[in-house]
Amino acid sequence: MQPHEGMPEHPARADERRALWAEQDRLLHDIRADPRFANFLRPDPLGHDRPPTGAAILINAGPARGDAVILRPGGDPEHIALDDFTSAAALAAAQLVREADDVGNVLGWLWDKVVEPILAVAAPADAGKSRIWWLPVGPIGGLPFHAAGHPGRPGALHRVVSSYAPTLQALAYSRARPAAGTRRQLVVGPVRAPGDANLPAARLEVADLSAREPGARSLMDDEARVEDVLRALPEATWVHFACHAEADPVAPSRSNLRLYEGKLPVARIGRLDLACADLAYLSACSTMDAWSRSADESLHLAGAFQLAGFRHVVATLWPLNDELARRAARMFYDRLTDPDQAAETLNHVTLELRNSLPNRPDAWATLVHSGP
Repeated sequence: MQPHEGMPEHPARADERRALWAEQDRLLHDIRADPRFANFLRPDPLGHDRPPTGAAILINAGPARGDAVILRPGGDPEHIALDDFTSAAALAAAQLVREADDVGNVLGWLWDKVVEPILAVAAPADAGKSRIWWLPVGPIGGLPFHAAGHPGRPGALHRVVSSYAPTLQALAYSRARPAAGTRRQLVVGPVRAPGDANLPAARLEVADLSAREPGARSLMDDEARVEDVLRALPEATWVHFACHAEADPVAPSRSNLRLYEGKLPVARIGRLDLACADLAYLSACSTMDAWSRSADESLHLAGAFQLAGFRHVVATLWPLNDELARRAARMFYDRLTDPDQAAETLNHVTLELRNSLPNRPDAWATLVHSGP
Protein backbone atom coordinates (compact mmCIF):
# COMPACT_ATOMS: atom_id res chain seq x y z
CA MET A 1 0.00 0.00 0.00
CA GLN A 2 1.52 3.37 -1.08
CA PRO A 3 1.33 6.35 1.30
CA HIS A 4 -1.24 8.94 0.29
CA GLU A 5 0.16 12.00 -1.47
CA GLY A 6 0.80 14.68 1.11
CA MET A 7 1.29 12.22 4.00
CA PRO A 8 4.53 12.74 5.99
CA GLU A 9 7.36 10.37 5.06
CA HIS A 10 8.31 7.70 7.58
CA PRO A 11 11.42 8.81 9.55
CA ALA A 12 13.33 5.69 8.53
CA ARG A 13 12.71 6.36 4.86
CA ALA A 14 13.72 10.00 5.28
CA ASP A 15 16.99 8.93 6.94
CA GLU A 16 17.65 6.49 4.09
CA ARG A 17 17.03 9.22 1.51
CA ARG A 18 19.40 11.63 3.29
CA ALA A 19 22.07 8.91 3.43
CA LEU A 20 21.73 8.30 -0.30
CA TRP A 21 22.06 12.01 -1.08
CA ALA A 22 25.14 12.20 1.13
CA GLU A 23 26.64 9.20 -0.66
CA GLN A 24 25.98 10.85 -4.04
CA ASP A 25 27.68 14.04 -2.83
CA ARG A 26 30.73 12.02 -1.75
CA LEU A 27 30.89 10.21 -5.10
CA LEU A 28 30.62 13.48 -7.04
CA HIS A 29 33.38 14.99 -4.90
CA ASP A 30 35.66 12.03 -5.62
CA ILE A 31 34.93 12.11 -9.36
CA ARG A 32 35.46 15.86 -9.69
CA ALA A 33 38.79 15.57 -7.84
CA ASP A 34 40.14 14.12 -11.11
CA PRO A 35 40.91 17.17 -13.34
CA ARG A 36 39.53 15.34 -16.37
CA PHE A 37 36.08 15.25 -14.74
CA ALA A 38 36.12 18.53 -12.83
CA ASN A 39 32.82 19.58 -14.39
CA PHE A 40 31.07 16.22 -14.18
CA LEU A 41 27.27 16.79 -13.90
CA ARG A 42 27.75 20.51 -13.33
CA PRO A 43 25.39 23.02 -14.99
CA ASP A 44 26.50 24.96 -18.10
CA PRO A 45 28.46 22.11 -19.70
CA LEU A 46 29.77 24.55 -22.33
CA GLY A 47 31.72 26.49 -19.72
CA HIS A 48 34.81 24.30 -19.54
CA ASP A 49 34.80 23.49 -23.26
CA ARG A 50 34.84 27.09 -24.49
CA PRO A 51 38.02 28.28 -26.21
CA PRO A 52 40.30 30.37 -23.97
CA THR A 53 40.61 32.96 -26.73
CA GLY A 54 38.93 33.76 -30.05
CA ALA A 55 35.73 31.86 -30.78
CA ALA A 56 34.41 28.39 -31.52
CA ILE A 57 31.73 28.34 -34.22
CA LEU A 58 29.22 25.52 -34.58
CA ILE A 59 27.58 25.43 -38.03
CA ASN A 60 24.67 23.44 -39.34
CA ALA A 61 22.80 23.44 -42.66
CA GLY A 62 19.12 22.52 -42.58
CA PRO A 63 16.32 22.10 -45.13
CA ALA A 64 15.15 25.73 -44.84
CA ARG A 65 18.28 27.56 -43.68
CA GLY A 66 21.57 27.19 -41.82
CA ASP A 67 22.51 28.30 -38.34
CA ALA A 68 25.73 29.23 -36.58
CA VAL A 69 26.37 29.46 -32.85
CA ILE A 70 29.36 31.51 -31.70
CA LEU A 71 30.98 30.56 -28.39
CA ARG A 72 33.50 32.95 -26.86
CA PRO A 73 35.50 32.55 -23.64
CA GLY A 74 32.71 34.33 -21.73
CA GLY A 75 29.17 35.50 -22.23
CA ASP A 76 26.15 33.82 -23.73
CA PRO A 77 26.26 31.89 -27.02
CA GLU A 78 25.42 34.07 -30.03
CA HIS A 79 23.18 32.80 -32.80
CA ILE A 80 23.34 33.77 -36.47
CA ALA A 81 20.73 32.66 -39.00
CA LEU A 82 22.21 31.76 -42.40
CA ASP A 83 19.19 32.04 -44.67
CA ASP A 84 20.85 30.81 -47.88
CA PHE A 85 22.88 28.01 -46.31
CA THR A 86 20.43 25.19 -46.90
CA SER A 87 21.41 21.54 -46.73
CA ALA A 88 20.81 21.15 -50.49
CA ALA A 89 23.08 24.10 -51.34
CA ALA A 90 25.73 23.04 -48.83
CA LEU A 91 25.84 19.44 -50.06
CA ALA A 92 26.12 20.59 -53.68
CA ALA A 93 29.06 22.82 -52.74
CA ALA A 94 30.67 20.02 -50.72
CA GLN A 95 30.42 17.70 -53.71
CA LEU A 96 32.18 20.25 -55.94
CA VAL A 97 35.11 20.77 -53.59
CA ARG A 98 35.40 17.06 -52.87
CA GLU A 99 36.04 16.64 -56.59
CA ALA A 100 38.31 19.73 -56.57
CA ASP A 101 35.95 21.28 -59.13
CA ASP A 102 34.88 24.94 -59.31
CA VAL A 103 36.54 25.59 -55.95
CA GLY A 104 36.93 29.32 -56.61
CA ASN A 105 33.19 29.86 -56.98
CA VAL A 106 32.50 27.77 -53.88
CA LEU A 107 34.93 29.91 -51.87
CA GLY A 108 33.18 33.09 -53.01
CA TRP A 109 29.73 31.70 -52.22
CA LEU A 110 30.87 30.51 -48.78
CA TRP A 111 32.24 33.97 -48.01
CA ASP A 112 29.07 35.80 -49.02
CA LYS A 113 26.52 33.44 -47.49
CA VAL A 114 28.27 31.97 -44.47
CA VAL A 115 31.71 33.08 -43.40
CA GLU A 116 31.55 36.86 -43.75
CA PRO A 117 28.23 37.13 -41.82
CA ILE A 118 29.75 35.01 -39.05
CA LEU A 119 33.05 36.89 -38.91
CA ALA A 120 31.23 40.23 -38.85
CA VAL A 121 30.15 39.20 -35.34
CA ALA A 122 32.91 36.80 -34.23
CA ALA A 123 35.97 38.57 -35.70
CA PRO A 124 35.27 42.13 -36.93
CA ALA A 125 37.72 43.43 -39.52
CA ASP A 126 38.99 46.19 -37.20
CA ALA A 127 39.79 43.72 -34.39
CA GLY A 128 43.02 42.35 -35.91
CA LYS A 129 43.58 38.71 -36.80
CA SER A 130 41.48 36.47 -34.56
CA ARG A 131 41.63 32.79 -33.66
CA ILE A 132 38.68 30.70 -34.84
CA TRP A 133 37.70 27.05 -34.48
CA TRP A 134 35.15 25.74 -37.00
CA LEU A 135 32.86 22.92 -35.85
CA PRO A 136 30.68 22.02 -38.85
CA VAL A 137 28.04 19.35 -38.30
CA GLY A 138 27.76 16.35 -40.63
CA PRO A 139 28.83 16.36 -44.29
CA ILE A 140 29.35 20.13 -44.44
CA GLY A 141 32.61 19.38 -42.61
CA GLY A 142 34.15 19.00 -46.06
CA LEU A 143 33.66 22.69 -46.87
CA PRO A 144 36.70 25.04 -46.72
CA PHE A 145 35.33 27.69 -44.35
CA HIS A 146 38.91 28.67 -43.46
CA ALA A 147 39.69 29.73 -47.05
CA ALA A 148 36.42 31.43 -48.01
CA GLY A 149 36.78 34.59 -50.07
CA HIS A 150 36.86 36.07 -53.56
CA PRO A 151 39.98 36.09 -55.77
CA GLY A 152 42.15 39.16 -55.31
CA ARG A 153 40.25 40.36 -52.23
CA PRO A 154 40.84 39.80 -48.50
CA GLY A 155 38.95 36.82 -47.14
CA ALA A 156 38.94 34.43 -44.21
CA LEU A 157 42.66 33.71 -44.49
CA HIS A 158 43.37 37.43 -43.91
CA ARG A 159 40.87 37.89 -41.07
CA VAL A 160 41.37 34.79 -38.92
CA VAL A 161 43.67 31.89 -38.12
CA SER A 162 41.41 28.86 -38.49
CA SER A 163 41.34 25.36 -37.11
CA TYR A 164 38.76 22.59 -37.18
CA ALA A 165 37.44 20.33 -34.45
CA PRO A 166 34.85 17.52 -34.48
CA THR A 167 33.32 18.57 -31.13
CA LEU A 168 33.90 21.05 -28.31
CA GLN A 169 34.83 18.16 -26.02
CA ALA A 170 37.43 16.87 -28.48
CA LEU A 171 38.91 20.37 -28.71
CA ALA A 172 39.08 20.67 -24.92
CA TYR A 173 40.68 17.22 -24.71
CA SER A 174 43.44 18.06 -27.21
CA ARG A 175 44.05 21.39 -25.46
CA ALA A 176 44.42 19.66 -22.08
CA ARG A 177 47.04 17.19 -23.28
CA PRO A 178 50.58 18.23 -22.32
CA ALA A 179 53.09 19.08 -25.03
CA ALA A 180 55.85 16.53 -25.54
CA GLY A 181 58.65 19.09 -25.21
CA THR A 182 60.97 17.19 -27.56
CA ARG A 183 60.93 16.45 -31.28
CA ARG A 184 61.32 12.84 -32.27
CA GLN A 185 60.46 12.77 -35.97
CA LEU A 186 59.03 9.81 -37.86
CA VAL A 187 58.68 10.09 -41.65
CA VAL A 188 56.63 7.51 -43.53
CA GLY A 189 56.57 7.14 -47.31
CA PRO A 190 56.39 7.28 -50.12
CA VAL A 191 55.04 3.78 -50.49
CA ARG A 192 54.42 2.26 -53.90
CA ALA A 193 51.65 -0.26 -53.40
CA PRO A 194 50.56 -2.40 -56.35
CA GLY A 195 48.36 -0.36 -58.68
CA ASP A 196 49.21 3.00 -57.08
CA ALA A 197 50.49 5.93 -59.10
CA ASN A 198 54.09 6.92 -58.51
CA LEU A 199 54.73 9.93 -56.24
CA PRO A 200 58.11 11.35 -57.34
CA ALA A 201 57.74 14.61 -55.43
CA ALA A 202 56.80 12.73 -52.27
CA ARG A 203 60.17 10.97 -52.36
CA LEU A 204 61.84 14.40 -52.47
CA GLU A 205 59.50 15.57 -49.69
CA VAL A 206 60.76 12.75 -47.47
CA ALA A 207 64.36 13.57 -48.37
CA ASP A 208 63.77 17.26 -47.52
CA LEU A 209 62.44 16.42 -44.08
CA SER A 210 65.09 13.78 -43.34
CA ALA A 211 67.84 16.27 -44.23
CA ARG A 212 66.25 18.95 -42.05
CA GLU A 213 65.99 16.60 -39.07
CA PRO A 214 69.07 14.31 -39.13
CA GLY A 215 67.78 12.22 -36.23
CA ALA A 216 64.49 11.47 -37.97
CA ARG A 217 63.48 7.87 -38.52
CA SER A 218 62.30 7.15 -42.06
CA LEU A 219 60.16 4.21 -43.12
CA MET A 220 59.98 3.91 -46.91
CA ASP A 221 58.77 1.34 -49.41
CA ASP A 222 59.02 -2.20 -47.98
CA GLU A 223 60.02 -0.84 -44.53
CA ALA A 224 56.63 0.88 -44.27
CA ARG A 225 54.45 -2.12 -43.54
CA VAL A 226 51.42 -1.59 -41.33
CA GLU A 227 52.87 -3.32 -38.28
CA ASP A 228 56.22 -1.52 -38.69
CA VAL A 229 54.48 1.85 -38.66
CA LEU A 230 52.29 0.94 -35.68
CA ARG A 231 55.38 -0.10 -33.71
CA ALA A 232 57.19 3.13 -34.58
CA LEU A 233 54.36 5.57 -33.78
CA PRO A 234 54.59 5.39 -29.94
CA GLU A 235 58.23 6.50 -30.10
CA ALA A 236 57.53 9.58 -32.24
CA THR A 237 56.28 13.00 -31.14
CA TRP A 238 56.14 14.39 -34.70
CA VAL A 239 55.04 12.21 -37.62
CA HIS A 240 54.87 13.00 -41.33
CA PHE A 241 53.11 10.78 -43.88
CA ALA A 242 53.78 11.35 -47.59
CA CYS A 243 51.84 8.61 -49.33
CA HIS A 244 48.54 7.67 -50.90
CA ALA A 245 45.35 7.75 -48.83
CA GLU A 246 41.80 6.58 -49.40
CA ALA A 247 38.65 8.24 -48.05
CA ASP A 248 35.67 5.88 -47.98
CA PRO A 249 32.42 7.93 -48.00
CA VAL A 250 30.23 4.86 -47.53
CA ALA A 251 32.12 3.40 -44.57
CA PRO A 252 34.37 6.17 -43.17
CA SER A 253 35.93 3.78 -40.65
CA ARG A 254 37.58 2.05 -43.62
CA SER A 255 39.35 5.24 -44.76
CA ASN A 256 43.07 4.49 -44.69
CA LEU A 257 46.66 5.36 -45.41
CA ARG A 258 48.08 3.05 -48.07
CA LEU A 259 51.26 1.42 -46.84
CA TYR A 260 53.45 -1.31 -48.26
CA GLU A 261 51.25 -4.31 -49.08
CA GLY A 262 48.58 -3.13 -46.67
CA LYS A 263 46.34 -0.35 -45.41
CA LEU A 264 46.36 1.49 -42.09
CA PRO A 265 42.68 2.25 -41.45
CA VAL A 266 41.02 4.88 -39.30
CA ALA A 267 39.83 2.22 -36.85
CA ARG A 268 43.35 1.01 -36.00
CA ILE A 269 44.78 4.51 -35.71
CA GLY A 270 41.99 5.67 -33.39
CA ARG A 271 42.58 2.77 -31.00
CA LEU A 272 46.14 3.91 -30.28
CA ASP A 273 46.91 5.74 -27.03
CA LEU A 274 50.00 7.87 -27.67
CA ALA A 275 51.05 9.77 -24.57
CA CYS A 276 53.66 12.08 -26.15
CA ALA A 277 52.23 12.85 -29.57
CA ASP A 278 52.46 16.49 -30.70
CA LEU A 279 52.11 16.90 -34.47
CA ALA A 280 50.90 14.72 -37.33
CA TYR A 281 51.27 16.08 -40.87
CA LEU A 282 49.23 13.97 -43.30
CA SER A 283 50.59 14.94 -46.72
CA ALA A 284 48.15 12.76 -48.62
CA CYS A 285 44.83 13.07 -50.42
CA SER A 286 41.56 13.73 -48.57
CA THR A 287 42.83 12.98 -45.06
CA MET A 288 40.10 15.16 -43.54
CA ASP A 289 37.40 14.26 -46.01
CA ALA A 290 34.20 14.77 -44.00
CA TRP A 291 31.74 13.60 -46.64
CA SER A 292 30.00 11.12 -44.32
CA ARG A 293 26.27 11.78 -43.94
CA SER A 294 26.50 11.10 -40.20
CA ALA A 295 24.35 13.49 -38.22
CA ASP A 296 27.14 13.92 -35.71
CA GLU A 297 30.89 14.28 -36.01
CA SER A 298 32.57 13.00 -39.13
CA LEU A 299 35.04 10.16 -39.13
CA HIS A 300 38.29 10.66 -41.05
CA LEU A 301 42.04 10.11 -40.83
CA ALA A 302 42.80 13.47 -39.23
CA GLY A 303 40.25 12.82 -36.49
CA ALA A 304 41.69 9.36 -35.89
CA PHE A 305 45.19 10.79 -35.33
CA GLN A 306 43.77 13.29 -32.84
CA LEU A 307 41.89 10.53 -31.06
CA ALA A 308 45.15 8.58 -30.88
CA GLY A 309 46.76 11.50 -29.03
CA PHE A 310 48.22 13.95 -31.55
CA ARG A 311 47.45 17.48 -30.38
CA HIS A 312 47.89 19.05 -33.81
CA VAL A 313 47.08 17.54 -37.21
CA VAL A 314 47.67 19.06 -40.65
CA ALA A 315 45.49 17.39 -43.25
CA THR A 316 43.66 17.88 -46.56
CA LEU A 317 39.99 18.21 -47.49
CA TRP A 318 40.37 16.84 -51.04
CA PRO A 319 43.08 15.38 -53.34
CA LEU A 320 46.46 17.09 -53.18
CA ASN A 321 48.85 17.62 -56.07
CA ASP A 322 52.14 15.75 -55.53
CA GLU A 323 54.47 18.67 -56.28
CA LEU A 324 52.32 21.18 -54.39
CA ALA A 325 52.33 18.83 -51.38
CA ARG A 326 56.12 18.91 -51.31
CA ARG A 327 56.22 22.68 -51.66
CA ALA A 328 53.66 23.24 -48.88
CA ALA A 329 55.45 20.86 -46.51
CA ARG A 330 58.81 22.54 -47.11
CA MET A 331 57.32 25.99 -46.44
CA PHE A 332 55.57 24.71 -43.30
CA TYR A 333 58.66 23.17 -41.73
CA ASP A 334 60.80 26.16 -42.74
CA ARG A 335 58.69 28.34 -40.44
CA LEU A 336 57.59 25.98 -37.67
CA THR A 337 59.61 25.73 -34.45
CA ASP A 338 56.84 25.08 -31.93
CA PRO A 339 53.95 22.68 -32.70
CA ASP A 340 51.61 25.03 -30.83
CA GLN A 341 52.17 27.49 -33.69
CA ALA A 342 51.00 24.96 -36.28
CA ALA A 343 47.72 26.76 -37.07
CA GLU A 344 49.41 30.16 -37.50
CA THR A 345 52.16 28.61 -39.61
CA LEU A 346 49.71 26.84 -41.91
CA ASN A 347 47.72 30.06 -42.29
CA HIS A 348 50.91 31.85 -43.42
CA VAL A 349 51.79 29.03 -45.85
CA THR A 350 48.31 28.99 -47.36
CA LEU A 351 48.35 32.77 -47.84
CA GLU A 352 51.70 32.55 -49.64
CA LEU A 353 50.40 29.78 -51.89
CA ARG A 354 47.23 31.78 -52.55
CA ASN A 355 49.32 34.79 -53.60
CA SER A 356 51.50 32.74 -55.93
CA LEU A 357 48.68 30.57 -57.33
CA PRO A 358 45.65 32.89 -57.36
CA ASN A 359 43.86 30.88 -60.03
CA ARG A 360 44.41 27.49 -58.36
CA PRO A 361 42.35 27.51 -55.15
CA ASP A 362 41.97 23.75 -55.55
CA ALA A 363 45.73 23.51 -54.90
CA TRP A 364 45.95 25.48 -51.63
CA ALA A 365 42.48 25.68 -50.02
CA THR A 366 42.63 21.95 -49.25
CA LEU A 367 45.19 22.37 -46.43
CA VAL A 368 43.65 22.48 -42.94
CA HIS A 369 44.71 22.39 -39.29
CA SER A 370 42.88 20.49 -36.57
CA GLY A 371 43.67 21.01 -32.91
CA PRO A 372 44.03 23.66 -30.18
